[in-house]
Amino acid sequence: MRTWLEAIVFTTVAIAILIVGFGLRPQEGGDAGGQGGDALISLSYVPPTVAELVETWEAPRETPQQLVTEIEAPDVAPVKAPPLPQFELAQAPAAAAQIQLFQPKEQEEVVVDTDAPPPPPEPEPEPEPEPEPQPRPKPKPKPVAKPKPKPQPKPQKAAVAKRTSDGRAEQKAAGSGGRSEAGAGGKAAATTSPGQIQKLESVWGAKVRSAVARRQRTPRGAKGSGTVVIYFKVSRDGALLAHKIQRSSGNPLFDKAAIKAVTSVKRFPRAPKKLPRKSMEFVVPLQFKN
Repeated sequence: MRTWLEAIVFTTVAIAILIVGFGLRPQEGGDAGGQGGDALISLSYVPPTVAELVETWEAPRETPQQLVTEIEAPDVAPVKAPPLPQFELAQAPAAAAQIQLFQPKEQEEVVVDTDAPPPPPEPEPEPEPEPEPQPRPKPKPKPVAKPKPKPQPKPQKAAVAKRTSDGRAEQKAAGSGGRSEAGAGGKAAATTSPGQIQKLESVWGAKVRSAVARRQRTPRGAKGSGTVVIYFKVSRDGALLAHKIQRSSGNPLFDKAAIKAVTSVKRFPRAPKKLPRKSMEFVVPLQFKN
């Protein structure tokens, strides 16, 4: 900026001097004084504006004085450093041990078991209901022989004839009675004993109940639990002869499932060969839980 300002000022001064010089030159030539004559000096008039500019330009420039502000330091009281603890050689091991006690304990790493938990144990199957003991058949009462009426007294001839005929009849009855008893005794010896019959009935009943239990299913949509007592009759060759609900559970879904468990058995186990029965009745309780 200063360089441009100086160039403008110098250019203006030079132009002004040239203009003034051309304006004040003499119209006619100067008189020569000759070799011994006096020299003529022509003075020209300089306007005051140009003279002031020249003086201003030639005058030394004053440098501005910078203001110096003195900052006084605040009075601060000296702070004394705390004295360092001094340990004697005899106390140095004890101090080191005391400092070591306050060191933080290392954190124990926590091991997280990411293995999947073991699957829950499978529920134990419900035990099959024990077969109910079948009632023993009541023994048939033995026929009681009616006492024969005593013959009324008759005349002697009739009495003799009566005695003769009665004697023959008694002989015949005695002979047939002996053969009948002998035959009945031989047949009883060939049949199974009551203990064996009861055992065979238990074995056959367990097989029949097991066949029903394998087809027992809890119905869908049923809530709660219940027990259905069902009656059914099976022939010797394993055919279902009859069935009905002897005691309901109060839930029609459970009752229907009990009937289906019995009727879905195509053929029940056959009766043992030594069991002298044509059919057998069963009363089985079936439990349902949901």
